[in-house]
Amino acid sequence: MTIGIKVRRRAICHASLFISSAIALTLAAPGVAQAACTPNPSRAGEKTVCSGEETTQLIVNQAGSTVLVEQDATLSAPDASSILVTFPYNSYWNASIAIQVDGTVGGGTSSAIAVQSYGNLGSSDNVAFTISETGRISGPTGIDLLPPTGVYPYYRGTAVSVENGGVISSTAGGLALHGADDGSSYFSSILNRSTGTIGAIQGRVGTLINEGLIDGAALSAFAKEPASQYYTGLVSITNRGVIRANGSADTLLLRQNDNITNEGDIFAEGTGRAISGASLWITNQDTGSIVATQTAISVTQSVEVHNNGVISGAEDAIVSDGSLNLTNRGSIQGNIRGGDAASFIDNIGGTIDGDILLGAGNDVFIGDVDRMDQPFGTVTGRVDAGGGNDMLVYNFLKDSVLDSPVSKPDTIETVSLRVGRDSTLTLSESFFSTEALTLGGADVGYYNTRNEFVLAGSIDTQGPALLEDNYNSSGFVISQMGTIVAHLSGAGSYAANLRSASLFDNSGTITAIGGSGVAGTSTRISNNGTITADATAVRAWYGLDNSGVIRSSQGVGADIVNDDSSNSGTIEGVTVGVRVQASTFVNSGTISSAGHGLEIGSNGTVINQSTGVITGGAAGVSTPADDMYRGGIQVINAGIIRGNVDLGGQRYYGGSGNVFAALSGSTVDGDIYLGSGYDMFATSLVNNGPGEFAGLTGRVTGIGPATLRYFVDADTTTAPALKGFFSDLSYQLSNDATLTLTGSNGVGLSVAGSGQVVLTGDMTGTTDRSLIDLTAMAIALDGADQPPANTIAMTNNGTITFRQGTFSYGTAIGVGEGNSFTNNGTIDVRVGISLYGPYGTAISGGTTVVNNGVIRLSGSTGIRTSFTPDAILRNAGVIEQVGGGALSVGVNGSGTILNTGSIETEGSAIVISGGPAFLSNSGILRSSAGHAVSSTDYYYASRVWNQVGGLIAGGPGVPAIALSSGSILANEGTIQGDVILRYDPYGYGYDSGSSIFINRGGTLNGNLTLSKNDDIVIALNGDTGVSGTIDTLAGIDTFVHAYDKSTTVALDAGIMPPAGFEDLGFAAYGTDTVLTLTGERSQTRPLFLAGDGTIVNDIVMNETGATGPTSITLGSATDPANSVGAGSTLTFVNRATLARGVAGYARALDNQGTIMGSDMYRPAIQIVANDPTGFSFRNSGTVAGADVPQNAYGGD
Repeated sequence: MTIGIKVRRRAICHASLFISSAIALTLAAPGVAQAACTPNPSRAGEKTVCSGEETTQLIVNQAGSTVLVEQDATLSAPDASSILVTFPYNSYWNASIAIQVDGTVGGGTSSAIAVQSYGNLGSSDNVAFTISETGRISGPTGIDLLPPTGVYPYYRGTAVSVENGGVISSTAGGLALHGADDGSSYFSSILNRSTGTIGAIQGRVGTLINEGLIDGAALSAFAKEPASQYYTGLVSITNRGVIRANGSADTLLLRQNDNITNEGDIFAEGTGRAISGASLWITNQDTGSIVATQTAISVTQSVEVHNNGVISGAEDAIVSDGSLNLTNRGSIQGNIRGGDAASFIDNIGGTIDGDILLGAGNDVFIGDVDRMDQPFGTVTGRVDAGGGNDMLVYNFLKDSVLDSPVSKPDTIETVSLRVGRDSTLTLSESFFSTEALTLGGADVGYYNTRNEFVLAGSIDTQGPALLEDNYNSSGFVISQMGTIVAHLSGAGSYAANLRSASLFDNSGTITAIGGSGVAGTSTRISNNGTITADATAVRAWYGLDNSGVIRSSQGVGADIVNDDSSNSGTIEGVTVGVRVQASTFVNSGTISSAGHGLEIGSNGTVINQSTGVITGGAAGVSTPADDMYRGGIQVINAGIIRGNVDLGGQRYYGGSGNVFAALSGSTVDGDIYLGSGYDMFATSLVNNGPGEFAGLTGRVTGIGPATLRYFVDADTTTAPALKGFFSDLSYQLSNDATLTLTGSNGVGLSVAGSGQVVLTGDMTGTTDRSLIDLTAMAIALDGADQPPANTIAMTNNGTITFRQGTFSYGTAIGVGEGNSFTNNGTIDVRVGISLYGPYGTAISGGTTVVNNGVIRLSGSTGIRTSFTPDAILRNAGVIEQVGGGALSVGVNGSGTILNTGSIETEGSAIVISGGPAFLSNSGILRSSAGHAVSSTDYYYASRVWNQVGGLIAGGPGVPAIALSSGSILANEGTIQGDVILRYDPYGYGYDSGSSIFINRGGTLNGNLTLSKNDDIVIALNGDTGVSGTIDTLAGIDTFVHAYDKSTTVALDAGIMPPAGFEDLGFAAYGTDTVLTLTGERSQTRPLFLAGDGTIVNDIVMNETGATGPTSITLGSATDPANSVGAGSTLTFVNRATLARGVAGYARALDNQGTIMGSDMYRPAIQIVANDPTGFSFRNSGTVAGADVPQNAYGGD
């Protein structure tokens, strides 16, 4: 058949597909050598070789089998497939079989090769066919993939790959390759080499690559059939050869979402179509041809075509019943038809020899900016975009200038101008248009703010003047410096309606008659020109910056829906000047309205700066009437508001929570209504104006409760007092001011900001909130989301009395993190009796809390620290439970606790909770019925130093000190009662670390219980100071002899660890103390050395029979031999031989003897510098096995 177009042909020689008779003759010819396929059936892991003629069916049914059909071999089973590939029923994993055909495989009444799996649960089986140039496969069906049998046929099929360099055909005009009709067994890949010929293909295919010839003859070359199984996988087709068919069937019959890349020829030489499907992606390269005697490409849903070659149909080249996306840089011969869905046509540089006929969708054409006289490119027929809002788009990809509007073809409703690639399109001063400009970005998928439109001309339209198209990219900038006049049909119509531009910058004039001015949905609006409108002048979702004039003659001047905005110019409205919702608005200009000067919605903030003026005839500032749940509003006024301020409303979950701050020098000419409760009015403490408070001429009202806050920015003395309807009093300090509070009152107060507070008067309270609250949040006067953290230092020189009933959780003074509180006076807190311990609290939180006065308690805790590692509590005064009062606790918390005063309660004097603590005591810690010092957590280890003069006493029959394992106790004073250093309040019996007890000359009148880990007891001059027993429980425990004066100790004098201890140690107390060790050591365990003095070793440790890792261990990171528990800061001098090395913590090491490593894995010296001032290492002796000490830092 002759095709009516010249097509590029390839020099590919293919054997005719109609060779079935030749194959049949070959199979029947006499005299062929007889041979068998051996082994048959196949065996797992073995190769079956076929040579000569085989008329018995070859069965390949073992995983790992391989088959070679040699070049001289002919397989022809007359009544069955010549090769049957199957898999055992118990093959649950990927089973693989490989078959190579160099000879001939025929089929009598069945397929040449059949593949069938059992259908087990599990992964698919795999078969790989390789057909060489001499290979031939031909039967009624060449290769037939049968559906699985077995119990679960739908679970598992076979994945077959075919690599063909020979011929695969059908002897009956049928299918060369047939996938299972249910899609279970399929061709995962088909590769047809340049020498290969394949007949018709049908079924599910993953990847099809053709470099040779695929000829479907009267059938489709490839049909993704049957239709019921097309969903089982997408096909990707790459053609570099020839794919053809000559019947009524389509050459490529595809389905949903298939992909074709063509570099060769796809022919429909009969009445069928070259390519058909539901939705397709087609790329036709410059060497590609897609040719049909009727329709070349036809789809029922959508198609995307990129053409650089030739697409030809006698009548229609491309037909889509749905959408069509066409980019043509080649030649298309025939009509192009699109459906009612939106289509996209880009024909720049291409040729279409026919018509373009589209449906009712909103279609887009890409115009050629260099050939605006031919906007659709080269099209020999007519262009009919059909119904819908059809658009012609010009992409300006370099800096360009337009002096006049672009003409619009009759079939087009909209012309869109786009800029891309960092370009600027300028509409010059001579540009004048009476039609709207539609603008957009040309960088697809890229938000590019370097693209810009400069509008210097004039636009006068009936309807909107500036629009954006629906398909552009975002980020471009519009600089409007010309004149725009739009005659509109109502308030919902805008002169400029923008969505995708990042910025609309107006320095010109925009006039909206009968409608609204400028709307920016996702566009920030900047104006230093003039925008006037009958309705809303500006509506901004992404913010407004105005330094020009914005005016509405009938409605709202500026409606700001979102994002922070500012005004330094003039904004005028009739009903509302400015409306702000859920954003921050800063005004330093003028806002006015005959109605409401400024409306502010929920969660909005308005900052009216000192030059700002807001005027409203009905109200200066109000809330929108349609905002049902108004609240969370902040108004910070440093300028002038003329008219009442009404922040009324109620949140759905409670009061309105509004804030109005009247800064120094500001004025509200009217009344202020705060809201429906939990509101705040803040003003200067000094009022020189005519109103109730500084900053207004009228009164402040609301529903309440509400807080009155005074700003204090200079040293001030005042007596706290409430005014008006307010229920709470607050102060906000700044400029390092000191606020002195005098007088006797029952008013609770809060303090925020930064500065000092001194209370010289008396305060009494019974509220369920703090009487003094330093945790209140400051007002962010700059509108920031979060104000700076408080840094308040408060001192009490008066008397604070706090009373509450039973089960009350009140706190007299809430200090809060970052603040400090010092009590020089008296705090008296009494809460009703509770069955569960003290509920009330005198002082809570604070980075630093100091008590120099008296804290009296009943049913309360004296001080709760902030539970942070840097929290510091200093008590030099008295914390006591009043006589006859309910059970109380002195201190509860963590951090650093320094007591030089007295804490005496019925409950614990000190409760360590929420983290580890360091407790230093030289005063009195006494409990009349409980532990004096206790821990509430078994996993936080703490350090306790009971200094000279310190007394720690527990109640009768109760341990004085109960700390978790891993804790350290150093005693120079008196402890009255037992000590437990593995206390577990939950009874789990958990030991989290090794405990340490140090006696520095103190007395423990009771028993000492250590943990089950490796504990340490340090005894000054051999005296533990423990009057009772010492229970070491389990572990390898060390007894350390400590000395605070220089001395020499001979180990051969019979010094051994006491009963219950396994290891021996020595410590030197004091930086001037030198302890010299001599003699011979009878113990084989390592010697433990610690302290903050100097220890000189003259003992030879050859370590015969030694069991420890080292000869000497120096302290530990938490060793408290220097009393405060900061770690061992020992100076160690070695003048003898240490056969197993030295390891540990020290500030200096001087080796004058010999130190050797015990083995290749253990260096001679391993030291961690444990003094922040540095580390010194000197070696005048021998270090064997290491040239320098490892982990040693510092120097002389």
